[in-house]
Amino acid sequence: VTKEPRAKSAPSRGQKGWPPSLEFLSSGPNDTFHSFVAPLAEMTKLSYTSTYGSYYNESDANATVEGWARGRHEANPAGGGMRALTFVQAATGRGVIAFRGTDLNPLGVSGQADMCADAVLAGEPLRAW
Repeated sequence: VTKEPRAKSAPSRGQKGWPPSLEFLSSGPNDTFHSFVAPLAEMTKLSYTSTYGSYYNESDANATVEGWARGRHEANPAGGGMRALTFVQAATGRGVIAFRGTDLNPLGVSGQADMCADAVLAGEPLRAW
């Protein structure tokens, strides 16, 4: 059995889909790392600031990332729950699902729900709200 060689260089601008390996991020120049990771970091930020919860910023409600379009599928329940955004880049055939992590503000329903989920995962008793 032979394995196909892994890509050690950054994806080319016209490349379709995701690179078969992310190895190039660890050995390439800083510019390559930042140009690949920065849009993903911005998507993660938007998963917090454009969805309901204590980090919500109305000006980010429909924001996207340069070179990407917001996908039509998202999870953003006003009453709390899992929140995620989708992004698509038609030219490359790439897509991203950016899941929002924990809301650390216990004053809102989102933060309270996340604290309960954290307690369940840790095997701790649930707090009465």
